[in-house]
Amino acid sequence: MGRSGSLRIRLPREAKERLAEAAKALGLPLRTLIQAVGEERFRLLWEEALRFHGDEVRAMGFLARPNPALGGRTPLEVASSDEGLEEVLRVVQNLEEGVFL
Repeated sequence: MGRSGSLRIRLPREAKERLAEAAKALGLPLRTLIQAVGEERFRLLWEEALRFHGDEVRAMGFLARPNPALGGRTPLEVASSDEGLEEVLRVVQNLEEGVFL
């Protein structure tokens, strides 16, 4: 987190709600989820998802929804390590290239 302790990525209300739902489904407070993923990894994920989907709500849906290419886990779950982040970024790259699994 930044020095102020708050997430510096501005999200629309619907996207924040979807992220909060994902955190709840994982049994974590939202702040804990962001901390578990890591702010920098979350920032990279967010930027890539937003770039690919072009819409903040759809980007958050991608991050919070279980993905078959990730073994049924959400991108947020998988990206809690550097290796997991790379795996999620590969999924985004595959989607861009039209490979869905």
